[in-house]
Amino acid sequence: MWSMAKVEPTRRRRFSLSLLVAASLLSACSADKKAEPAPPPKPAYQFDVSQSKVLFVDAAALHKAGDNPAAIAKLRRASELFPLDPDPYRLMIIAATKSEDADALRYARFFDARLPTIETLGPWVASLQFKSAGDDNRAQPVKGADIRANARRIAAYLSAMICDEDRKRALSDTERLSYIRRYGVEGLVNRMRLWFEEIPDNCPNVTVK
Repeated sequence: MWSMAKVEPTRRRRFSLSLLVAASLLSACSADKKAEPAPPPKPAYQFDVSQSKVLFVDAAALHKAGDNPAAIAKLRRASELFPLDPDPYRLMIIAATKSEDADALRYARFFDARLPTIETLGPWVASLQFKSAGDDNRAQPVKGADIRANARRIAAYLSAMICDEDRKRALSDTERLSYIRRYGVEGLVNRMRLWFEEIPDNCPNVTVK
């Protein structure tokens, strides 16, 4: 016959083994959680309309003086600071043609041909098209890393415009009145504060000077 003295140590060993297995599983789970990479930060885009215009004026003077390579360099920078202005692309086409700069010509023609779609198709559809053009992971990416980078800037700017319009329309007059009736002016202020805190998660990180 088995005695209780023999049974108890066996139970203790099994219980200890169960604790060890549970502890190892928990540590594995926590290790997996720690191993999960943090989401990458959203890219930040800065636009400077006035500086872009200054660079365009400088580039026009350089082009007039016959220094087209220097003009192209300034026009590229102008287009980066405010990529929705068609003037730098149009002057770049002329300067690149004269200096036989194939890369600059391709860059300028790409955006000169596509900027009008913002007006004809609207900012939402145009933003999707520029976002697609800026995708480095497409099966056949658009030729030219500079073109893809500038397309992403345009997509971000348009998306920020759309977010801003949505934010302005978010609280209609009727909704504002109903919030004031229900919660008072302080309730409306808190509601708007929450709304503005939620927006950055959905909108591009864009600043415009």
